[in-house]
Amino acid sequence: MSRTTTTEPKPSDAQAIIDAVERMQAPVVSNIAVGRMPPIPAIIGREHGVIEVKSVRDLVDEWRTQPERKTGFAELTTVESFIAHFNRHRSPDASVVFVNEATPELVAVYNYNGEGDKPAQFGDYGARYTFPLSDEWRAWAEVNGRWLSLNEFAEFLENRIADVIDAGALDDEHPIFEFSRRIGVKFATPSRLMELSRGLSVHVKHEVADHKNLGTGEGQIAFRESHSDPQGQALQIPGALALGIPVFRGAAVADVIALRLRYRVRDGKVSWAFTLHQPEAVLRQSIADAADMVEKVTEAPLFWGTPERD
Repeated sequence: MSRTTTTEPKPSDAQAIIDAVERMQAPVVSNIAVGRMPPIPAIIGREHGVIEVKSVRDLVDEWRTQPERKTGFAELTTVESFIAHFNRHRSPDASVVFVNEATPELVAVYNYNGEGDKPAQFGDYGARYTFPLSDEWRAWAEVNGRWLSLNEFAEFLENRIADVIDAGALDDEHPIFEFSRRIGVKFATPSRLMELSRGLSVHVKHEVADHKNLGTGEGQIAFRESHSDPQGQALQIPGALALGIPVFRGAAVADVIALRLRYRVRDGKVSWAFTLHQPEAVLRQSIADAADMVEKVTEAPLFWGTPERD
């Protein structure tokens, strides 16, 4: 004789809680699970015949001896510190670095969203490095393109001559020589710059040439100005100089930067001007070099841009 067994349907977890509350006389604390989230402690009770669920987070937070999770962004002042901080706090699957040229800055996000269908994260824990310009770069940028009197030129060089390097000591294949070859100038040595800052006697000679086309009767007048030293020899003034300075404060390696050196004579007085060669390109390259170092040392995913914002 066969036996028939009847199995009652199992109530859902939510229904089980409701049934328990219906039977209870006082509120209870229970864990409620929502989706992938860990169980959330809550107080479940009845108020005027209505079932109410209240979070106990505030009550629990009052008694915490440590934060529930890490948050906030550290502000680092060197790339090396940024790398060390990243390696200390990184998460294997959720830490990335963003490079923002506009600011410029490096932003590490330690709790960034995982790849593919991995759970989303808060993205509120990380570090920043804001590429502070060095004192050396600021000093040269301040006089960039300005005409300086001989006294201003001499005073500036006296304070900044340590920034100037002898380009002749660089490798012949260094990119800086492409600049000098393209515009046909030679680099000044630090000693030659100091000689120029002590004073330069320039003899100015003006010549006027009158050319006439006998066939058409058209004429052309050409003006030519030549400069020579007191011995009547043509002046040999270097047209460029090379700096060996860090673009950003705290950088471990100095950048080699080319400048044009110009002079002019007015009313018998000589003025000088420095012009940085493509300063925007120099800044972009320095940022790219720092980002490349971060990527190689940390092996972190690197993105050019900014993290998502609300």
